[in-house]
Amino acid sequence: MKMPVVSEIWKAKLDKPFNAMALAVIFRSSGLSFIVGCEDGMVRIYDLSAKHLDEKPKTVLETKSGPIQCLTVHDVTRFYHNDLIVGDSCGMLTVFCNRQILSRQSLSSDSIICSTVVEDNGGSPVIVCSNDSGVITGVQPTEELWRIDLNSLSNKNPSSIVKITCLLAIHITDATGNKRQYLLVADNAKRIHVISNGTLVSSLNAPTNITAMTQGRFIPANKLSLPSGQSLSSDAEQVALGSSSGSVYILHNLNITLDDYVNTKHPITNLCTLPQPENSTDLLLCSGHFSSLHLYRDGQLLMEYPTSDWVSNIATADIDDDGALEIIIGCMDRTVQALKI
Repeated sequence: MKMPVVSEIWKAKLDKPFNAMALAVIFRSSGLSFIVGCEDGMVRIYDLSAKHLDEKPKTVLETKSGPIQCLTVHDVTRFYHNDLIVGDSCGMLTVFCNRQILSRQSLSSDSIICSTVVEDNGGSPVIVCSNDSGVITGVQPTEELWRIDLNSLSNKNPSSIVKITCLLAIHITDATGNKRQYLLVADNAKRIHVISNGTLVSSLNAPTNITAMTQGRFIPANKLSLPSGQSLSSDAEQVALGSSSGSVYILHNLNITLDDYVNTKHPITNLCTLPQPENSTDLLLCSGHFSSLHLYRDGQLLMEYPTSDWVSNIATADIDDDGALEIIIGCMDRTVQALKI
């Protein structure tokens, strides 16, 4: 197996601590922006290039609320280019459209920790966010559409609050050959809940608590250790599941592998797919409670790229217009690095 070579493109240290980041074309900008949600409740947007990240943000947006815990970039208004969706520790969901606050919704007294966007049956975008007391909410900028409280499900220990650890919107092919969108929600009770259009479809038992998820092609279907009787499909979509134990499992056809794909020996907080269209499987990027970025392929560790601190965020984007995705990582010590493979 050919070993990848990872080189640093640029490195910067931000002035303010941040919890969430994204790279996207946003509002009316023509190129990529680097977006961070900060502890002081501000969103800071930077210009970036193949050679450097600007020292000062070009735009600072005030949420008028608490520390930002998650952010998502998506065109939910269909007015301009992508909008910015921000969740914070006060339970406030703020949507920015063209640099202005479009809506502020108080969804919870608890912190909003995860957010994503799915589509309803009519193709309209729905913002989905979860708080740290087990509630998942689907909203549009003007109204709440649905709400699911995982604590109302069968709970073996009613005195403990179910906490959501991560969520992911995925597209998979169903038995009739049609692509369908599902929302995967992992909790601290070793479960992954499958949601479609605001309805809980099923709940899967995981070997341990799942803390990070990403979709891609990670291992040939005929090499997966699935429960007996499960059908295999070589082109089915897969989801890598990172856990608090350090193990990574593979979700295939909504079944979880019995054996781990890899094991970092430390809690995992982030997974990211680096597509490899010229190969049969993709690269898996992994970070957690260790000061390095791990690269895996086919269940093998290819590299541990050393970092200045724990990696809190991973994103990919083509920042030099060469047709290949670069990796941008954010660390706990406010360091941001752009890497090329």
